[in-house]
Amino acid sequence: MRVVKALLVLFLLLVIGLAVVFHGVPARAWVAWLLPSNSALELEGVEGSLVSGHAAQVRWRGRVIGPVSWRLHPLALVEQRVQVDLDLQGDVYAGKGFVDVGRDQVIRLRDVSLRLPAEHLAGLIDTPALQLLGYLQVGIETAELNHLFPTALRGQVVWKDAAVMGAAQAEFGEVRMDFERGADGRVVGEVHDGGGPLQIEQGQFSADLSGLQAKARLRARDGNAQVQQALAYIGQPQADGSSLFELQAKLIGNSP
Repeated sequence: MRVVKALLVLFLLLVIGLAVVFHGVPARAWVAWLLPSNSALELEGVEGSLVSGHAAQVRWRGRVIGPVSWRLHPLALVEQRVQVDLDLQGDVYAGKGFVDVGRDQVIRLRDVSLRLPAEHLAGLIDTPALQLLGYLQVGIETAELNHLFPTALRGQVVWKDAAVMGAAQAEFGEVRMDFERGADGRVVGEVHDGGGPLQIEQGQFSADLSGLQAKARLRARDGNAQVQQALAYIGQPQADGSSLFELQAKLIGNSP
């Protein structure tokens, strides 16, 4: 019993020591130590501590992302894990979620929600004559990333207020993409419309380390003239008035 009691006391002292260290040192000092001066990730206006802090502005490769808050779980450090709740509060980019990184360097995500501009699809949908409007609402129920590729994944992406402008102007309504990691290791998913002006049939996609493949048949619901005009710039026109959209792309280097 004395040994058990001594171990408990030692454990408590360790936890208290970690709490004092991480709470006592300002977050800006940790940021200066963790991020090199030439890092693609920049944090400005850092306040608080490593355990609970806030950055007034986050930039990634010069792109303004917005303010972010974090709360670290100190007890996880005893198990050599880093667990943190993140909350991104920007006007253009926003999101929150739980991140867990262990000794195996596998990144585990849970209950992640993220909002970002639909323009991020432009690198995948090759439509230089059209500008993509609206925003993407990403929801990840659970994910495990090994070398940034998912070994477990389930979630969805909803293109809200989907629309295009440029050579043609049209509103599409809502487009939903559900995905998960399949038994063969690929990420597989289906694409559906939300009953709006754009009708999507047989929408499917898959992704692995070699890249992304997608296919769908697109139609103008109820003969919507604006959507029909926009489809002339998306995919290959078919004899029945639909457009066949097919995509093969590498996943690295597509984001603007």
